[in-house]
Amino acid sequence: MESIHLASTEIYSILSAILWLIIGVVIMRYGNRIRMEKGQSDGKAVSFWGLVMFVNAALVVYIPDIMLAWMIAIVLFLISLIILLIYQYKQKKCK
Repeated sequence: MESIHLASTEIYSILSAILWLIIGVVIMRYGNRIRMEKGQSDGKAVSFWGLVMFVNAALVVYIPDIMLAWMIAIVLFLISLIILLIYQYKQKKCK
């Protein structure tokens, strides 16, 4: 019974990591393109946010407790979102 639980946890962690990687790739690829079309991007903010998604994917795989891993990943996501918004606000204020 324990091996079934471990196998399902591993599957969930792998699927979670794939989800975070897809989110990171989409943010890095399309976020930069959209911001560059508007003439707003220096690439730092979007790359930082995409990097956080890759870190989340690594955490979800590395931490054995899937609920703890998701909580940490969501907190990192929210912190990176706040940092991104502050960065954008400072850029607008400087212009």
